[in-house]
Amino acid sequence: MNLTELSNSGVKVREYTPGRYQVIFKWKNQRHFLYKNWDNTKLTEHNAERLKVRIAYDMLEHKDTFDPESYKHTQKNFDRLIQKWSKGSTCGQDYKRAKERICNNLFIPYFKKVDVSAIAKKELEDFYTHLNGKGLAIKTVNNTMLELKDSSSGLKVRT
Repeated sequence: MNLTELSNSGVKVREYTPGRYQVIFKWKNQRHFLYKNWDNTKLTEHNAERLKVRIAYDMLEHKDTFDPESYKHTQKNFDRLIQKWSKGSTCGQDYKRAKERICNNLFIPYFKKVDVSAIAKKELEDFYTHLNGKGLAIKTVNNTMLELKDSSSGLKVRT
């Protein structure tokens, strides 16, 4: 494969508003539009061009397994949202540090890149069992679960 094949792949970058870019491509007679980067940030011109090359390469080299939906960011990753929730808290500094510590040491290592909408009662029960297995005090486990419950209202976790 060479660069001329990539340029003829039908993947385009367009500036639809000043400073805002989109990647447009067609796959199996359906048009796809991407407005955000892999980390759910707005596409810059540079990132849009990089994404264009990546999509064109995947379309040509991985025809059997290419999935355009994998480039769309409909997932709400737990780790990113929980960090945003803890940093956006309006409580006192000591309590805020405690929240961030719980998030970084307990929530994120367990849930990592889990889609928030996929967390249900079963996952929460498994997390509770996981915390008990770590040898934490019952009060610590219960307080951690209360923090998770508090955060779940902001994250839209099904409980």
